[in-house]
Amino acid sequence: MVHKRFVFVSLLAPSFSFASTATQSLSDTTRDLFDNLNENPAFVNVEGGKNHLRIGKSGGLQLLTTAGGFGLGIQIDTITSVPVAHLDRNTKELGDAATALTKKSMPLQLTLGGDASGMKWGTALQYENAKITGEAAATTFDPRFIKAGLSIGVMKDDVESSFRWTRDTWKVATSGKTKGVTGAETKTTLPAGMNEQMSDVFVGLARYKVEQYQTFFTGGQRTTKAVFWSGGDNGTTSNQDNMEKVQGIETGAERQYKLAESVTLHGKGWLSWTSSLANGSQKKVQTIETKLNVGHGIEFAAASWVSLRAGIQSSLYGNRKETTTTYAEPNQAGTSGANTTNSTYMLQLVDAPSMGVGFKFGQIAIDATLGQDGSSDLGFTEKILGKVEMTAQF
Repeated sequence: MVHKRFVFVSLLAPSFSFASTATQSLSDTTRDLFDNLNENPAFVNVEGGKNHLRIGKSGGLQLLTTAGGFGLGIQIDTITSVPVAHLDRNTKELGDAATALTKKSMPLQLTLGGDASGMKWGTALQYENAKITGEAAATTFDPRFIKAGLSIGVMKDDVESSFRWTRDTWKVATSGKTKGVTGAETKTTLPAGMNEQMSDVFVGLARYKVEQYQTFFTGGQRTTKAVFWSGGDNGTTSNQDNMEKVQGIETGAERQYKLAESVTLHGKGWLSWTSSLANGSQKKVQTIETKLNVGHGIEFAAASWVSLRAGIQSSLYGNRKETTTTYAEPNQAGTSGANTTNSTYMLQLVDAPSMGVGFKFGQIAIDATLGQDGSSDLGFTEKILGKVEMTAQF
């Protein structure tokens, strides 16, 4: 939902195991059925034709079922964060407009799949529409956010691949109204700044299992266009088609194995490369970053009905090169000067350790992660439980 920078989804081993939130509590070192579905719609073809229903604490609902020999998936969620993070060169009014869209829509994804000669296929459609019009007691510029996407994927034996395209469009009107305490309305024009932003994201992935290892490769690109408003009662708009461009690849491998009957270890290592270019009127920033990361997790079956989980991620090596070019005149005109910084680090903790717990009662599982808000040395909170989900299989 929020895209300050384009970040590739971690791609890990497919699994048809009973769903759980282990993905978060193990710091992305394991996957479950719904996680795989989000990356490859071919996973809508559930083995054995079983139905899976998941309801999350934030209000999300996911259902996988079969009908007429086809796999069907319905995923409905609610916005819990700002749906779009506007770029720099903006105004407070535009930031407030983006924030106001939170919880104003219900993202929907519909998935359809089948089996053709032993090859499973799937395709998914995404849609989201958040809009605010003429809200009272505040200056409003009718913010609107629309997201549409298409995914296709296939799986056969130990090979799978998928491709995803999404487009986010966010815009505000160039004029609005302020309602005073007496109820009278006053016309207000938008201050100078960006009033429209459109981003296209393309991501492709391939995974191949080699003995006990699941190898993966993913590559993608995000491009952002923008429209700027000059401000004032007689303002004009101007287009910037190359506002931002981010490209990157990730490749690595993952495995899981039994340390003992009740203890499962998860591990992942991956190399990533990202190049980003951000264009401003009088500043251009080019960033190239390379990382070598690892993730480790452990899952302990304390009893037949409860499992404890913990995970951690770290970066073994990282290099970041950033070149900033400034211009004397708007629209990158006039004299210019460039400054380059290069930083390298080793053995850096990516995030605080994560922990979770899962309960299973027959065909129903309840999974939760310990909440983290940075209020303690390890980042945990007194709220105890963060993400909570219940999954039923029938």
